[in-house]
Amino acid sequence: MNKKIIFLLLFLSSLIPACTANRVNEFPLELYPPTQPAIDLAESRAMYMYSLARLRTVEGDLEGALTFAQAALEADPDSAFLYTAVASIYVKMNRVKEALGACDMAIKLDPQFVDSRVLAGNILSGMKQDKEAIDQYKKALEIDPSKEEVYLHLGGFPGQDF
Repeated sequence: MNKKIIFLLLFLSSLIPACTANRVNEFPLELYPPTQPAIDLAESRAMYMYSLARLRTVEGDLEGALTFAQAALEADPDSAFLYTAVASIYVKMNRVKEALGACDMAIKLDPQFVDSRVLAGNILSGMKQDKEAIDQYKKALEIDPSKEEVYLHLGGFPGQDF
């Protein structure tokens, strides 16, 4: 079976409302109180579009990946995760200024999201903006000192006092 079809079937099966399981004697009705929040369809659409973007990235179709990632952002414009995903696609397309802009937006939305800071540090390092890159890496370590990858990046700046 085609990967896309399998993925689509898995995605669609995840959308079946949990309340359909309320057949007699299977689950008590109190498990699904009427005050239970509805499924956030915008967020579901965003994750579906993001999944398609990842699939396109794996297939090497970066333009298609970017299109789907931007569609995901349209569905969930407050997601630092999705801005970081768009930034990583821009990096793969060698569009570093746009990638850095997407990382900046991710950091504005969620200053504690370590992955956006690490990616921003990598981009700045590639642009030979070492001081700014080191600042991003240090902020990432303040948030999550267990992020080993950041120590490796910082090790690439000899003569610096960390």
